[in-house]
Amino acid sequence: MERLHESAHGLTCKHHGGEVHEMGFLLILFMPAFFCNVSDAWLFAEKRKRLAVTLAGGFFEIFLWSLAVFTWRATVQDSLVNYLAWLVVSVSGVRVLFNMVPFIKLDGYYILSDLFDIPNLRQRALEGVADRRNRPGLRDAFHSHRVLVVTAAAVAGLVTANLAAARPRLRDPRWLGQSLSC
Repeated sequence: MERLHESAHGLTCKHHGGEVHEMGFLLILFMPAFFCNVSDAWLFAEKRKRLAVTLAGGFFEIFLWSLAVFTWRATVQDSLVNYLAWLVVSVSGVRVLFNMVPFIKLDGYYILSDLFDIPNLRQRALEGVADRRNRPGLRDAFHSHRVLVVTAAAVAGLVTANLAAARPRLRDPRWLGQSLSC
């Protein structure tokens, strides 16, 4: 699934005229991860094209999730197809939520960075917090979007807290079955 997610980013970048120089596999903290270098998207003059490239992976996963939901509900319970569809529903749903948290340098972070037109958002935010003098250029960039930044931060914090609180229950298949079998 992750490979297809990354391919969606790459195909969207190519669709809008960018180039994909590399795709591959790496280990991040000893965990496998696929990647697609779509840095050409930063060269797009139109914000909507940059956002389309960033959103493509999440849209693909939501599409895959919706197909899996229909398959899961339409197949006989306790069959292999039903079980596999349930796995895709579970994994894709959690991955999309996790991927959209803007405090981690994944899709949600880059969406926020593109929306505000602030490259290196995390680094600049940390500099702004650390620098008590708040340089005028940095202060102006964040002041114009203050309400949106605070709202996004609050929502992201709530999502992160809920995922952390639900994590032990997410491992129990009995709890998952009860919560979605309404």
